[in-house]
Amino acid sequence: MVIIKYFFFDCFILSINLSQVIIDFFIAAAIAFILIIIVTSYLRFQDIINSLKESNSSDNDIKVENLIRIELADKISKNLRKKNLFSVVHIKLNIDDKDFNLNSRFINFLAKNFREIDSFFKYNDSELISIMECDDEFVNILVARCINLIVEYFDNFSIKDIYIGVCSFPKNGVTGEELLNSAEEALSKASQGNRIIYAQNKEDKEVYNEEQKNFDKNKNENSQDKKIIDPLTKVLNDKAISKFLQREISELRLKKEPCVVFSVKINNIFNIVDYFGDKIMDDVVRSVSKIIQDSLRDFDIIGTYKYGEFLILAHCELDKFSKIGHRLIGSINTKKYDFKNQNINISVSLGAAAYPEHGNNIYDLYKKTQKVLVYCNDNDISGYMIYDTKKHGA
Repeated sequence: MVIIKYFFFDCFILSINLSQVIIDFFIAAAIAFILIIIVTSYLRFQDIINSLKESNSSDNDIKVENLIRIELADKISKNLRKKNLFSVVHIKLNIDDKDFNLNSRFINFLAKNFREIDSFFKYNDSELISIMECDDEFVNILVARCINLIVEYFDNFSIKDIYIGVCSFPKNGVTGEELLNSAEEALSKASQGNRIIYAQNKEDKEVYNEEQKNFDKNKNENSQDKKIIDPLTKVLNDKAISKFLQREISELRLKKEPCVVFSVKINNIFNIVDYFGDKIMDDVVRSVSKIIQDSLRDFDIIGTYKYGEFLILAHCELDKFSKIGHRLIGSINTKKYDFKNQNINISVSLGAAAYPEHGNNIYDLYKKTQKVLVYCNDNDISGYMIYDTKKHGA
């Protein structure tokens, strides 16, 4: 039943539905209560994190693994909103002394002499984990600073006894579990020869693992697969080139150095086979391979991935690539080929993509060079071309 009352103020009648007012009041109160609970819970969560940070994990009832996961969850939630990056650094002190034990004083020493935004946790008696907010390009500076502090704190302690695994958010994982596993996996690969290992890009790792599975599956099919050199072209074969390029890209990423990956394809292969036969075509492929090898430097990587097609990694910046492209195309397309008194006109198309401008792994770069070759084929272009999103598609 709706109850309506009328109040008269200066000849105006105000009609008030009391039932609706009550309903609106309770809805507003419920919303306010929910907001208060959310804000209070968040503030309480922050208080717990801050109190746990100030006290060593060994001094409270929470396991260190859970404490680190709480901190990572907090970092991830904040940095997803702010689009900030951070790294997880897993440090192992290789000490033979059985009585050695990382204590809270050491952890506090690191925290005191580092930035407030970074965190340090004792993982076990000889390992610690740090969460450092920074872009990938600066993490090596913070790692070096951390190493110096460790050496400063412990008397007669050598840098050679410090092993480190580093991973980054979100490149190596988007959850605390993924990040911890990535850092631990990187640490497991550290050695005297290479004490600091950076985790492999997640996408690169998936591509590499798939290539490795295919390689392992087929490597015993015949004796030829056991070799890495293609017998016709004398460059890396199709199974080896992807593996070598993947490793090279990973190395360049760590060194912050650029490169250009390009695919070279001999045009009109089927026409040459139709007119001159398979043996002459083999001679053509062999000759083009020789020109490519002579035109590039010893430290550039060359391989063949299809008959009459080559995949190359050149150590240079994108703006310097045109010289290599001109030299390579000119050497092949202007040469006169004479095979057993058969004059053959040969041309190639070259598609290029650069790291880091066009991709962070060999799979993406390779796909983009192929888009360029498709474009050249569709438009009857014999020459070289650099990948362009507008022209060749995303």
